[in-house]
Amino acid sequence: MDRTYEEWARDLVTAGRILYEQGLVPATSGNFSARITPDRFAITVSGKHKGHLTIADIMQVDAGGHSLDGQRPSAETALHIQIYRRLPDASAILHHHSPYATLLSQLVSDEVVLADYELLKAFPDIDTHQTRLRVPVFKNNQNIPELAEAVEAYMEGNSPVHGYLIKGHGLYTWGESIEAAMKHVEAFEFLFKCELMKRGARLLMTTLTIFSDNGTPASEALTDFPDIARELNRIGVEFERWEASQPLNKDATQGEVLTSYKSSIDKLNEKYGFKSVDVVALNPDHPDKAAMRQKFLAEHTHADFEVRFFVEGSGLFYLHAGDKVYTVLCGKGDLISIPANTTHWFDMGTNPYFKAIRFFTTPDGWVGNFTGSEIAKKFPDFDQYVASLS
Repeated sequence: MDRTYEEWARDLVTAGRILYEQGLVPATSGNFSARITPDRFAITVSGKHKGHLTIADIMQVDAGGHSLDGQRPSAETALHIQIYRRLPDASAILHHHSPYATLLSQLVSDEVVLADYELLKAFPDIDTHQTRLRVPVFKNNQNIPELAEAVEAYMEGNSPVHGYLIKGHGLYTWGESIEAAMKHVEAFEFLFKCELMKRGARLLMTTLTIFSDNGTPASEALTDFPDIARELNRIGVEFERWEASQPLNKDATQGEVLTSYKSSIDKLNEKYGFKSVDVVALNPDHPDKAAMRQKFLAEHTHADFEVRFFVEGSGLFYLHAGDKVYTVLCGKGDLISIPANTTHWFDMGTNPYFKAIRFFTTPDGWVGNFTGSEIAKKFPDFDQYVASLS
């Protein structure tokens, strides 16, 4: 049954309120639309807060994206029009800026592959978890017609497409109704969160929890940098934050990474006189990830002090000092310096994801001297610890 502009507009207003309450369209971000007739569309007016929309904030445009009522449509109207032209069954489009979609888009190069999830059956024509759904990621571009052309070129050669990401921006998805599009938003949000957790990406702030050495928490989790640095300094551990001098993508080479942090590296080098500096990276697809994780999971010491800076991703240090164990979830931008002979262990999770700069004062690097203690078994591993913070 054909629906009127007013009916579509009311549903778009409701969708905006729901997505805002879910934290998916902060400030004035996002835009929504619906197909009224084959050549007439309802779309949100530019610059309106999506959580406080009224019917007056939903305007009409023609098949070329031109206003039919004198109001100014969303700056991304051309992206909506492209989808409606390409997909005749699409009746509603929702674009939001959620943290999961935005973060995941910055961690991958050109696509996210969602595979073996039961929830993939939320999308049309998928009836088994044994499916690989590709979600393309396009570079952000303020030239919207040019971006629409890139999306069109991708869709021309790839099917099916149920949504796409714009890097550092957000998600576009659609459906045969607003209800269907909302279902796709919910499914993508869940799947993106799963992907981030698989990658070990830091969904939480850098966090410090102090435990008694019997495994019982002795403090609340700390997330403010000054508080974390202060507590770690008390046991001789240095903790800093660094900023890159230039943007880096996930595929940045060792040379590019070291150049981006050259000023900070030089200052640290002047202080300690390191013999070598390198960049190490590990991701969930590495064939030896399990063996590499096991390498330092038991309590040990190093004759040299351990200095590591996280360029991307995260890792969990456990520092055993006296009758306390300090668990430090380090993430992007964190530098940690652990004194020589500190008893500690390190976990990167079952699906490790990090890129780190390492600093060495000896040719042999860090050689683990294991204590033989099984204390690590009393504490949550990386995956358990991260899950407890969410």
